[in-house]
Amino acid sequence: MFMVGRTISHYEILEKLGQGGMGVVYCARDLRLDRLVALKILPAEQIADERRRGRFIREAQTASALNHPNIVTIYEIANTDGVDYIVMEFVRGSTLREAIPPNGLDLADALKYANQIASGLAAAHAAGIVHRDVKPANIMITKTGLVKLLDFGLAQIEQPHIDESAPTGEIAPLHLTRPGTIIGTAAYMSPEQAQGQGTDQRSDIFCFGIVLYQMLTGALPFQSNSEVGLMYQIVHASTPSASQVRRDLPPALDRVLRTALEKDPKLRYPSMEGLLTDLRQVTREMETNTIVMEPSVARRLAQKRRWRSPAAIVAFVASFLLLAGVLLWKFAPNVFARVPTEKKIAVLPFRNIGDNKDNEAFRDGLMEALTSELTELSQFHGTLWVVPATEVRRGAFTSAKDAERALGVNLVITGSVQRDAAHVHLTANLVDANTLRQLRSREITRPAGEVANLQEAVVQEVAGMLQLELGTRERQVLAAGETSASGAYDYYLQARGHLQRRGRGDIDQALEMFQKAITLDPKYALAYAGLGEAYWWKYRVTRDTQWTEPAQKNCKTALALNDRLAPVYVTLGIIDEGAGQHEDAIKAFQRALQLDPISATAYAELANVYEATGKLDEAESTFKKAAQLRPGDWTSASLLGAFYFRRGRYPEAVTYFRQVTELAPENAAGYSNLGGLFFSAGQYKDAEVNFKKSLDLRPTANAYTNLGTMYFFMDRCADAIPMMEKAVELTPKGEQVWGNLGDAYSCSPPEKAKATQAYQRALQLGEERLAVNPKDADVLGRVALYQARLGNPASLLSIAKAQQLAPDNRQVVWHATLVYELAGKRDLALQALQAALKAGQAADEVRHEPTLLNLRADPRFTRLMAGQPVKAK
Repeated sequence: MFMVGRTISHYEILEKLGQGGMGVVYCARDLRLDRLVALKILPAEQIADERRRGRFIREAQTASALNHPNIVTIYEIANTDGVDYIVMEFVRGSTLREAIPPNGLDLADALKYANQIASGLAAAHAAGIVHRDVKPANIMITKTGLVKLLDFGLAQIEQPHIDESAPTGEIAPLHLTRPGTIIGTAAYMSPEQAQGQGTDQRSDIFCFGIVLYQMLTGALPFQSNSEVGLMYQIVHASTPSASQVRRDLPPALDRVLRTALEKDPKLRYPSMEGLLTDLRQVTREMETNTIVMEPSVARRLAQKRRWRSPAAIVAFVASFLLLAGVLLWKFAPNVFARVPTEKKIAVLPFRNIGDNKDNEAFRDGLMEALTSELTELSQFHGTLWVVPATEVRRGAFTSAKDAERALGVNLVITGSVQRDAAHVHLTANLVDANTLRQLRSREITRPAGEVANLQEAVVQEVAGMLQLELGTRERQVLAAGETSASGAYDYYLQARGHLQRRGRGDIDQALEMFQKAITLDPKYALAYAGLGEAYWWKYRVTRDTQWTEPAQKNCKTALALNDRLAPVYVTLGIIDEGAGQHEDAIKAFQRALQLDPISATAYAELANVYEATGKLDEAESTFKKAAQLRPGDWTSASLLGAFYFRRGRYPEAVTYFRQVTELAPENAAGYSNLGGLFFSAGQYKDAEVNFKKSLDLRPTANAYTNLGTMYFFMDRCADAIPMMEKAVELTPKGEQVWGNLGDAYSCSPPEKAKATQAYQRALQLGEERLAVNPKDADVLGRVALYQARLGNPASLLSIAKAQQLAPDNRQVVWHATLVYELAGKRDLALQALQAALKAGQAADEVRHEPTLLNLRADPRFTRLMAGQPVKAK
């Protein structure tokens, strides 16, 4: 036996996991890729046995030919220093044998596992491989409920040759053991295996039937005190009915079992695909509470009631249905509640039962994680759209009706969390946002020390309420990057809860909690990703550049542990873009979209990078694709409208901004955007109405500064100043709102002395941002303008650099116009203005900008505004 700590090739052995007839299995670390693997080693005493060695090698070759999420992945088969070993995927979890309680599994869990086992076997059979040792000990269950089939050491490969002795057209298997040899584990054999006869995929179907029977009842269908007696029972004894042991078994599921356990292979399911189809139908009926009556039962009922008169039958049925309807309506209204096909969902804040302050972060993190995982599910379900958690937080929505009006949802998830020293108790409710009727409700309780699978349970229950089927691919995505350590998961949820608030103290708390989670589980990919995001927000709040490097480093560590995490690529892309690493950001967002092809966030961020780097066609097509993929998603429509607005394409912009207010009639951002659009078009009255509507719905810095800017251009400086001051109060770290406040002060004689201080603060904040991303052309253009307002000659260098970075950026060339005019560079100012107008700069804003008062007296200005090109003198 290999000692723990020894290295074979580049695999460091960490611990022994188990031992069987075909080898010893160890947990090992792949030193090249820094990942955990399972290492199956053939003992030295068996290497000389060519038959055993052949079976060992055949297992690897057989399983490596299969690529399916419910079959363990084989990475490598090798021989080092005379030692044969198989390197395979390391699966965290327990065997199905360990998971089955004495009275059987919960019906939903049994079906969940059965569907996946059948799916894996169907894939093996499709590849011409028969497992021949299907049993609970060869089936692993991960903590997220993902099934993995192991041990193909006894498998046989079906070859398409015709056996002369077989019925015409039947394919006979190529035997890899001598005819007459009994293969498999006695309790889980098919009759033909027990008799040493030829086997095909129907033998696996019988073995699967035994496993399913055991999952449902907790017992084996055939039992004896000896192995010989057990095999006799399998061959000759009648198969017991599972429904006699378990009364709640649906008749359709009992029928599946009976067919799978037919003694004669010809009477069984001819293929695992057929069995899987029936299993899935049973699962759907269970999830939708559809009761399908067994045909024989229906016939017996009909025969018993034939003596009744038609009138009596009609009266009885009518009375029964009326009484049942009244009782169900009163005591079980959810039976009649219909979940809409198109699901637009917002997860609202859960109640913290007991108002324990220590539990708020845990509760908030649980909600954040639920929103994130439901969003990931939307790539598999085209009718599902989930409002980003940021939008729910920004609007501080607590009621379903408010969420419906402002976010355009038709469903909300509400609930409560109660957490004490002993237990975590969670209630989740699905509510119709229009009628405010509760459609479904679920309760989940876990011991305090066993919360690692809490998120999985919550997502599964919520998916069930939404009538979403979680297939193998969905489960894999949800399981990616998680942990099996309850303590680590507890810290992770608390960290996510603190990170939501993003205050300086909360970010420090998040950093501490993420680090504690990683200490408990050094391979916790999502915790590393969260730590990277927390460091990024640390920079965003403090503007201290020392935090950008650990932000990137931790995200990359997460992806080294698991490179299938689309949200982590998005986070890394945002950090790369914020640090001015545009090409790296583009690659990160593109990778995210490969993993999640309908990620609205990835599309939006990718389009932003394209636009920032002057790739306008790519930016437009990316924004449009996001909107087309989610026609009911107002956030994508808003982003596309904003792009057209920035390009001066107002008719197209108004189409999408109006779409936002149609999808979400009380969305404050939609009205603010419409106000900005009308203002740019010179329609001040319409602009003011929309800005005020936005502020009535939700006061924001953006709406205040927009309304203030409009007053500024209307020469209503006294009205502009309080708007700008409120914007600064709400966003004290925003250089743009400070610059706008300086403009408002400068146009009001009583307040003009305050303008310099406001511009200085704007310049300071802008320079802090440039310290992190010196290639941000928008910020560089604003910094140049603040420098020019303060009479700093460095403004010319700054604006020239901004133009070099983004020559077609409307904001940049507009700011260049103002900078050059303030510096007395009239020719350059006119050239920049020509570029700004071409890029979509609003003509009305040009005519009212105070800085251009003298330029407007230049004859070339008139020609320029008439669409005629101008040349420098």
